[in-house]
Amino acid sequence: MAMQNRQKWLVVGAICCVSALALDQVVLPPLVGAWDDRAQRTAELEEMVEDGELLLAREDSVRERWAAMLERALPADAAAAEDIVLNAVNAWAERSRLNVTSIKPRWVRSDGPFKKLEVRATTLAAPAAIVRFLHALECDELPLCVEAAKLSSQDERGRALSLDLTFTALAAVEEKE
Repeated sequence: MAMQNRQKWLVVGAICCVSALALDQVVLPPLVGAWDDRAQRTAELEEMVEDGELLLAREDSVRERWAAMLERALPADAAAAEDIVLNAVNAWAERSRLNVTSIKPRWVRSDGPFKKLEVRATTLAAPAAIVRFLHALECDELPLCVEAAKLSSQDERGRALSLDLTFTALAAVEEKE
């Protein structure tokens, strides 16, 4: 009788071990994965909320900057807008002492009450001249945004660089009142 009692306890222990193994192999991994996914999603959402709160805190500043950009937007007249941008590019090139070898403006329609003038320019100059040119572009009052810039060396020492630059200028679709 003591033997049967012992066998029952061994069977119960074996069933508990097999159940624990099955729980560990089949049930827990999907649960742990789901918990990790939820924790990661929660962290992403908390980061998004924090970014939103920071944006709300800067709302007045952002709105002021946007209003200033709207004031400086290029005119709706395509020819006048192109003339302003091309004159600015020539002025930057002259001040930077570099040669713009190619410049190609084209109009791109965008969402909202604006259109964009996309300008592709190619220059060949010394690194310092290119730096001055890019600085002049970035500091100009015109509403410009550098979209792409590609530098490539024209000699082994890097004394002559080629810059392929794409930037956009913001223009109003309708004339400002």
